[in-house]
Amino acid sequence: MIARRLSDIPVKVEGDASKTGSTTGTVGGGLIAILREITEMLERLARYDESAAIDLRSLPFSPSDYQSLRESLGTGEVEITLNVDGISRVRETGFAGVWWVEHRSPDDELLAVLLEITNIPEIVVTNRDEVARSANRLRDRLSIHTAGGNIQ
Repeated sequence: MIARRLSDIPVKVEGDASKTGSTTGTVGGGLIAILREITEMLERLARYDESAAIDLRSLPFSPSDYQSLRESLGTGEVEITLNVDGISRVRETGFAGVWWVEHRSPDDELLAVLLEITNIPEIVVTNRDEVARSANRLRDRLSIHTAGGNIQ
């Protein structure tokens, strides 16, 4: 028999809800698994300064799963919006070191949704070459101002 609709596919749920921590059925095994993975990543970050990331778009999550994950992680104090070849939003969760990062194209198409477990998300860290170029530019600007005797 070939299933013609998704509802025709037989589904069997296995597992003991008491082992996953869910007694109401509202927290799925996928959410429990990702929260455990985040916990382990946080422990590695704290112990070894080892950053990690999870590509949320690669997970078989429904919109309600994403919402449950957002609610479980909560909201932190920092939100950064970057305009680098499209808008990127970096939001701290309620857990230090866990960042919700979304990247969009210039046409506002969602390109990536990541959880970065790190001290500072990579996209926010200033590139060393850019810092060197900035120092040179500022030195040039300073020399222009000091040559004219006018530092502003």
